[in-house]
Amino acid sequence: MFDCNQDITIWNRWKDPLNKQADEVFYRHVIPVKCKFKNSVVKTAGDSGVIFGNAITIIIPYTVFYVPYEVWIMISEDERRNLFTFNLNDLVALGVKDAEINSSPNGIKESEIKSMYSPNACHIKSVKDNTHSKHGKHYKLEGA
Repeated sequence: MFDCNQDITIWNRWKDPLNKQADEVFYRHVIPVKCKFKNSVVKTAGDSGVIFGNAITIIIPYTVFYVPYEVWIMISEDERRNLFTFNLNDLVALGVKDAEINSSPNGIKESEIKSMYSPNACHIKSVKDNTHSKHGKHYKLEGA
């Protein structure tokens, strides 16, 4: 379906809503189905001339390991480690990635991971659930 033959890694962010002092926690997941990852160069006209940037589109076939964000933030930590979600500003990269985002002083920062895997990494800017169609049930992510 949709020429899906690529591995994708996502880092879902979570912050305890009951503990405002807690750091964000990132859950890294390799999506358990083959996906389509398309990286395009886009140009836009700005006041200072033409600006070039990346636009990434990702197609993920339906999988039982996905849960909507509203559900994912309410489940237990063990469940969050085994299930993934798609939420705005979560980080996604092409391929199987081992890097863990860690907020400790010596940990790898989110921005470092995005730079490390650029141009094949992005923050999710839109999520579309196309799993209610009769054929080709999938999720579509767009990012930059």
